Amino acid sequence: MTAMMLIAVSGAGLCGLLAWGLLVPREMNVSRSAVVRGPLHQVEEMVSLLPRRCQWISWTETEPEARYDFEGEPGELGSTMAWDGSTIGRATLTLTERVHGSHTQARLDYHAPIRMTTTDRFDFEDLGDGTTRVTWTNKGKVPAGMARVFALVADRVLGPDYERGLERLDEQLASRA
Repeated sequence: MTAMMLIAVSGAGLCGLLAWGLLVPREMNVSRSAVVRGPLHQVEEMVSLLPRRCQWISWTETEPEARYDFEGEPGELGSTMAWDGSTIGRATLTLTERVHGSHTQARLDYHAPIRMTTTDRFDFEDLGDGTTRVTWTNKGKVPAGMARVFALVADRVLGPDYERGLERLDEQLASRA
């Protein structure tokens, strides 16, 4: 290979890497919203008390044999829910903020299959008729490298799980009425 060809190939490779860095998102953002049949205080309880999430999150359907562990006082800041499964991966959710009547927020540390930290947030709007609008959002920076491909597909991959989870939340709340 001549020196000119080597320079051309190296330049093309460098341009490809630069294009990759510019085109692939550095952040993921998945958000879904639904109106659920339940008063705001019950919705907050089903979201903020982490052991109750297992009653409605879609991943308990996806992988019922996954292991879930809880630490801390449910609903209190610093309480955690950790899971480990061959399909759903391994992660820890830590409650970081809870504003009654407004929102609940947590730090979500993914350990496998990729390592990254995101913010998991639920916003609540009391619609005044015994129903509540719930918006579930997860966003955060995606680590460099091939893991960034996840940012390209996160909404398509996780969005349906969020939709199913909100449907199950609605079903759980309706069955309590």
